[in-house]
Amino acid sequence: MNRILTQLSKALSLSISINLLVSLLSLRSNSISIKKITRAASSVPTFTSCTVPNSFALTFDDGPGSLCNELDEALNQLNIQATFFLNGKNFGCIYDHAECLKRSNHGWDHNHMNQLNAQEMHLQLSKVEDAMIKILGVKPLYFRPPYGEYNDLLLQVLGERGYKGLILWTNDSGDSMAVPPSPQEIIELYKTFKVQSNILNHETKDFTIKQVVPSIVPALKSKGYHFIPVEYIHIYIYIILSKQKFF
Repeated sequence: MNRILTQLSKALSLSISINLLVSLLSLRSNSISIKKITRAASSVPTFTSCTVPNSFALTFDDGPGSLCNELDEALNQLNIQATFFLNGKNFGCIYDHAECLKRSNHGWDHNHMNQLNAQEMHLQLSKVEDAMIKILGVKPLYFRPPYGEYNDLLLQVLGERGYKGLILWTNDSGDSMAVPPSPQEIIELYKTFKVQSNILNHETKDFTIKQVVPSIVPALKSKGYHFIPVEYIHIYIYIILSKQKFF
């Protein structure tokens, strides 16, 4: 009788241990699932095409630099808006060109973002944000990754920092190539781009500002096309933190 009771006790203990183990594994599994859901929920969406019918989006990367005022003047004369993705220190220092500062982030050093860890990503973003807050009193809500390179970790970091989207492009003008096409070749290339293209240019290229933009914009406008900035993706492109400007 004692032997039977001992065996029953062992069996009961084993059953309890198994149930406890299953419960712990289930809890761990649920925790992992929740973590994944939280990460996905905090990620930002990516945008590629221009979302407005009968329109194009002109975007300019890698500024601010010595040509920024000239580009601003050209766009004003053409009566169009464009979007600028700025570095902190690339072709020029962001603090040296405060008068040219726009409101979208391109990272401080033009790094390969998908090769950085989370802390390094935060630093690349925060240094540009700090500069914009000090100079303009605003914090950007959109980011374009240098080279178009990104991963899930970057999308998560952007979400944690309150960004509304990661902006890519549909077409590259080729103006930043080591041996770029001639201005006329780029102009002809533009003519092959479909409506609602989001076109990558660089504000650091003299021929883009002086030859390509003044030629292609009137040609496309004459066909009834419009040029829209990234604001049309979302109602806010930045958060106003101060009404004071520091230049």
